[in-house]
Amino acid sequence: MNLRQDPHAPPPFATLRLDAISRWFGRVPALRELTIEVARGEFVALLGPSGCGKSTTLACLAGLQPLTSGTIWRDEERIDTLPAERRGFGMVFQNYALFPHLTVQRNVEFGLAMRRAGRAERQAKAREALRTVRLEEHGGKRPAQLSGGQQQRVAIARALAFEPQIVLMDEPLSNLDAGLRVDLRAEIKRLHESLGLTTVYVTHDQSEALSLATKIVVMKDGCAEQVGPPEELYRAPSSAYVARFMGYRNTVQGTVRSVTADGVLVDFGGQSVLGTFMSPGAPAPGRRVVVALHPEDLVPGGAAPRPVQDSAAPGAPAGRVDASVEVIEYHGRTTQVVARTADGTALRVQTDRPLHRGEPVHLYIRADRALVYSDDGDAGELDALAEQVA
Repeated sequence: MNLRQDPHAPPPFATLRLDAISRWFGRVPALRELTIEVARGEFVALLGPSGCGKSTTLACLAGLQPLTSGTIWRDEERIDTLPAERRGFGMVFQNYALFPHLTVQRNVEFGLAMRRAGRAERQAKAREALRTVRLEEHGGKRPAQLSGGQQQRVAIARALAFEPQIVLMDEPLSNLDAGLRVDLRAEIKRLHESLGLTTVYVTHDQSEALSLATKIVVMKDGCAEQVGPPEELYRAPSSAYVARFMGYRNTVQGTVRSVTADGVLVDFGGQSVLGTFMSPGAPAPGRRVVVALHPEDLVPGGAAPRPVQDSAAPGAPAGRVDASVEVIEYHGRTTQVVARTADGTALRVQTDRPLHRGEPVHLYIRADRALVYSDDGDAGELDALAEQVA
């Protein structure tokens, strides 16, 4: 697809900047002095639970909602004062937003018609956009004649047809079944990379954010909790809240027993586990903390203790938690297990080892994969969050 901008479009930009933007609904803040930078060519995912402000951020960026305070800049040009149609952003919505009475071709032409493009130009660009999303043979159909995945690809084609500098996507895959989500996720990444797009993408799904984004913004209460590349957030989440969104499905409360040269020893689940302290400051004995663990970092051993070669790096002590298998979910090559300790702590485990309900199991933990955070009294919030990201 030719991404050459029309003569009336702004010149290529280097950076899009949201500078301390806030959005209040009456006395309720949806965004609170949020600052984000998007470089040209980046794929930025806004990740967080319902109500964290990610969709409001996209709506303010698109010009669909006004800012209460703050500014939005495209390089040195302030754009938050421009109407939505002059910002030059393509928008893909969660519910497709297609006109049921128009053909696929006419739906894709719609944005071009609103920009007063001539008929021949509209038709040519719409056909090219449909070819780009591999739907050129469906131009004469109505949206109802297409599958959900095809309808969303029509919505993407409409956003691309006028060759925008930036594409905004608001949870575009959430209405699709699991198989279609995976397929269309790959399609979105292909389009972003092959067309050299700049994309801002809203999602509550950490797997989408990890697989698509070059930068992730984890949002909480209208603010950016942590910003960085996927690898950084996955390996070193700055808080237990961020850890939850990076797949650390186990966030359990514990108490610091001692601090050693190898890390911090934490009592939880009726046993002691060595971990890495991630919060600012130094942990002190007796301090309440939260331990975050990936399901795959809990490695089941045998009925009797034995060394587990892949559970600890050379020289890195491994912790061990004893539990009983309570729930088993078969996922093909892997099994998702809920194991419960003697004191009632539930731990989620991912393994390729066959396990049986009621079986006692030793769970070995690498010290560098048990992340320890200050307990800020938000255990209830983490439990509620677990229901959203499970």
